[in-house]
Amino acid sequence: MTNILLSAQGTLGDLVPILRIGSILQAGGDSATLVTHSAYEKVVREAGLEFAPSDTREKFEQYIADLALCETPRGNIEFQKRHVLPMAEREVALLSERCVSPDTILIGSHLLMLGPQLVAEKTGLPLIRVFWAAVTVARFALFEIMVGEVLAPEIDAIRTRMGLPKVSDWAAWARYPQRNIGAWPDWFAAPAPDWPQGLDLVLSGFLSRDELKEDPISAELDEFLQDGAPPVLITGGTGTYIQKGFYAACVEGCRRAGRRGILVTRFRESIPDPLPEQIKWFPHLPFVSLMPRLAGVIHHGGMGTLALALRFGTPQLILAMGSDRPDNAQRLQMLGVAEYLPPAQWKPELVAEALNRLVDSPTVHARCRETALRIHADDPAAAIKNVVRSLAPKVRI
Repeated sequence: MTNILLSAQGTLGDLVPILRIGSILQAGGDSATLVTHSAYEKVVREAGLEFAPSDTREKFEQYIADLALCETPRGNIEFQKRHVLPMAEREVALLSERCVSPDTILIGSHLLMLGPQLVAEKTGLPLIRVFWAAVTVARFALFEIMVGEVLAPEIDAIRTRMGLPKVSDWAAWARYPQRNIGAWPDWFAAPAPDWPQGLDLVLSGFLSRDELKEDPISAELDEFLQDGAPPVLITGGTGTYIQKGFYAACVEGCRRAGRRGILVTRFRESIPDPLPEQIKWFPHLPFVSLMPRLAGVIHHGGMGTLALALRFGTPQLILAMGSDRPDNAQRLQMLGVAEYLPPAQWKPELVAEALNRLVDSPTVHARCRETALRIHADDPAAAIKNVVRSLAPKVRI
């Protein structure tokens, strides 16, 4: 049995790929512990993993509120200094005390895995890095610059406190993990010339939440679903990293299109007031149970939401900005299963027109069905197990 130690930061969408990897390995007989935000204890334990909190609920709320900083390069650096670097030493402590077996493998998420990498360097244990989106691989050179030219003093200070030497070659340090996983299939984003050469990267297929435990649909939601035509889901994800006006454009666009809608966000202050009668708000919902009963999805372009919609063959209208989202949206548009509106086009009339084109198009629905079949043909569990097996050849997985 391999001792799997995982670490994740960010929104629920950021957590899901790491959580799915832990769940896959736990189901195969390994022990898995996830170090992550205190707010995710319920979902981690329901997935069958051991849980270790890396912060308090108050610090988590500030972390989520500050995600808007990541809209600019300078803001992203500030976010790293406010949250990622301070959390690293807490992660180091939690992971170090759980390195009880030589058959231990560390797994972390790209950009947010400083703690796991420092522990791997200190102990000599193998390390797997997970890229959550294709654009993060394409921008790897920017990551090298960020750690080597901007964050180097802070990282070296942590290393000194751990008894590790200062880094002499930051490009080599950035490529330290022995194996890398891309959490998407090659038909969604195949290796490209702008990806770093020599990076040992395995594309696993989408690591989405559909196989994780969720609460059932409530009586209130079920009544709404049965009381008319299939509605459209409106969601900006579980973070605050969306531009002002997102929900207003989505809600009014849905109303103009004559569609019923379900708006999901826990940030009540972001919701237009009053809401049209045909739009219902919920702070959170079980998306896996809900997705098959929808006419379409309007969302922000996050990997978790798009992968779930692809799996269920649901047309997608994506209002994307920042991070990996515009790249994700363009890839979906090229597949013929979605339309992409950049911020300059977040206008109710354009949202309404695009939504009706998608939902009423037989061609879009046919391509959605074809893509769903491709997802069901992928085998992420086998890919994950093969990567782990390569680092623990004597352990049966």
